[in-house]
Amino acid sequence: MKKMKLFALMLILHSTLFAADGIRFENMKWADIKAKALKEKKMIFLDAFASWCGPCKYMEENVYTDQKTADYFNENYINVKIDMEIGEGPALSDQFGISAYPTFLFFTADGKLVHKSVGALDAEEFIELGKNARIPDQQYFTLKTKARAGQLTDASFLVWAEQAGKLEDADKEELVKKFLATKKDIFANKEIASLVFYHTDKSDQTISLLLKNRQKLCSLMSWDSANADLELYDLVFSHSLKAYTRNNSSVDSFVALYRKLYPSRAETAKKDILFRIQLFVKKDAAAAMRLLISYLKETENAVSLETVSNWMIDNVDAFDRSDFLNLDLALQDYKFRKTDTGKECWIYLMQMMAAAKLEKAEKAKEFALKAYQHPNLPEVYKTALRSNYELK
Repeated sequence: MKKMKLFALMLILHSTLFAADGIRFENMKWADIKAKALKEKKMIFLDAFASWCGPCKYMEENVYTDQKTADYFNENYINVKIDMEIGEGPALSDQFGISAYPTFLFFTADGKLVHKSVGALDAEEFIELGKNARIPDQQYFTLKTKARAGQLTDASFLVWAEQAGKLEDADKEELVKKFLATKKDIFANKEIASLVFYHTDKSDQTISLLLKNRQKLCSLMSWDSANADLELYDLVFSHSLKAYTRNNSSVDSFVALYRKLYPSRAETAKKDILFRIQLFVKKDAAAAMRLLISYLKETENAVSLETVSNWMIDNVDAFDRSDFLNLDLALQDYKFRKTDTGKECWIYLMQMMAAAKLEKAEKAKEFALKAYQHPNLPEVYKTALRSNYELK
């Protein structure tokens, strides 16, 4: 979760950088790439991209040009970029099941597909991906073969399940269910608890059991109270969406189930789903922004500044300039509430985002510094601000 938020924030802020050197991509047909890899006894890295893909351009401009990244991939791989919509791209897309961009594929020197990842990464994460792709115990397709044969430890199975979730592997549910059927205690260790918490289709009873054993989960997962609140909120929210779907998009059904399972967070969840309906169902970003602004003005049963700020970060690309103009005006007039004490950094972060989107660079940096200097801003956000604004 934190990595996803950090990357979302980096995309908001990043300025395009170019370097003289970068990853060397071979301009060859796929058959020639395989022949070259076999001759040189090097693995193959294939970037499956599309010309219109924004995250693909981010990789091209900010990651492939990073010198440490280039050094690692140039030393260890035969590298190739192929547009999946032209030339031999469509045939390769069908062959390897490409459904999103960018998709990163890794092959042994003799052309066997062993690892896969989808979606843009920062330079450090991308180097880590390249390293993992060379380790059999981390390779997605290698692990999947062993998972089918029942040959994985709890830890290795969790590694595979996490990757399977990101890749939306249709076989994941069946294999996880089969694996957990051999386990007696879902709180036996972190790996089993994680599989149940993140990678299963849970009943109301299982959700209640997880909530009842909050302290066990915190101990196993090394969560502090804030992390536990966020994880449990998201867990019950996702589960309650099933009631919303089953009952003809009924908000009342969603809220009723949420209140039954987790009453202390039911009001926040109701406001959350109303916001999401405007943004994703009705596709009315202006109305969704008005809701966010109204939440900032509430004094009774108010949504926390942290929550509103994270809703903004998670969905920032859904809003246009006029939406950010309205947000900017609302934030200029914002009066801190008693419940905001110690949480002022979240307003500064929203002010920074609005200024950045409105191309007010100096204002954005001013608010970034205020957020950065606030003692309660989580380190994950400070890392992003430090990187983009050269803060100390």
